[in-house]
Amino acid sequence: MTQPVDPRNLPSVPFGQHRTLPPVAGIYLVWQADTLLYLGKAGNIRRRWESHHRHSQLRDLQADRIAWMPYTDLLTFDEMERELIDQLEPVLNRQPFTPPVERYEVVSVRLKTSELESIKAAADAIGLKVSQYLRMQGLRAAREQE
Repeated sequence: MTQPVDPRNLPSVPFGQHRTLPPVAGIYLVWQADTLLYLGKAGNIRRRWESHHRHSQLRDLQADRIAWMPYTDLLTFDEMERELIDQLEPVLNRQPFTPPVERYEVVSVRLKTSELESIKAAADAIGLKVSQYLRMQGLRAAREQE
């Protein structure tokens, strides 16, 4: 087992400046304020972020920074990533990635109070606003509160 990592002490860049990430092998962590949204690994972190499959999703969730931890032991790279995901529990690593749909249908849905409360509880449980949680599910709220 590896030593616990304090992700607050890792170097980072603002999310919009991902092109300035270092060209090193390592583990990267994507944050929105104090919420860890995603954790991954790459042989070259800068190159990985040139076309990251979750970039749009993370931008929609208002990711604000990308931190990294250099890591060069390729024999334990996958194990290190899994251990950190288990320790830090990033929001998006617990869900399969669903690519964005190119065409959207606009629909209106009325929810019972109990259904809305369930959605709020699910969002709170992972440290997100309701609108962020809905976007993560591939939905967009017409209004934040009704």
